Amino acid sequence: MHQTTVLSQKGQVVLPKALRDACRWNPGTRLTVRETPEGLLLTAAAPIKTREARSVAGCTGYQGPVRSIDDMQDAIRKGVAERHARR
Repeated sequence: MHQTTVLSQKGQVVLPKALRDACRWNPGTRLTVRETPEGLLLTAAAPIKTREARSVAGCTGYQGPVRSIDDMQDAIRKGVAERHARR
């Protein structure tokens, strides 16, 4: 497929819809741009790996018992109430 586009004054390029569809590039797709002897090469960037909180929780330094979301929300509510009481 061969199509053309225009470089804007801000250096932006709109990729034709047919090419975006063919590559399955949706809005928000991160692209890697490489210079090649033939020109520029666009490829989809490798997705960022998602992780569960448990796999990275050790990096916080917290040594206490595991807390639930409800425990954390209760602590936030308590902190907000204490802050408002000081005003």
